[in-house]
Amino acid sequence: MKTPTLLMVGEEDYRTPAWEAEQYYTALKMLEVDTALIRVPGAPHYIASRPSRLIGKTDNIMGWFAKYDPAKQKSTAIPFESTDQ
Repeated sequence: MKTPTLLMVGEEDYRTPAWEAEQYYTALKMLEVDTALIRVPGAPHYIASRPSRLIGKTDNIMGWFAKYDPAKQKSTAIPFESTDQ
């Protein structure tokens, strides 16, 4: 796996416990995948159960996608050169 990965987990999530996200995060770091782990204190499985958590969740996701926005990346493509004369 090489895709940059954002992990977000509620600390009160009993369906997918925080330790599982921590293990996945550690494995990705060992593989040198750019990754981040966000633990939301007091949040259940549905992290956006409060307006403040919804805003925080959205801000983190938007920030992560902005970091990897292909439009902001330098173009590494080789420009097309015509061989017609």
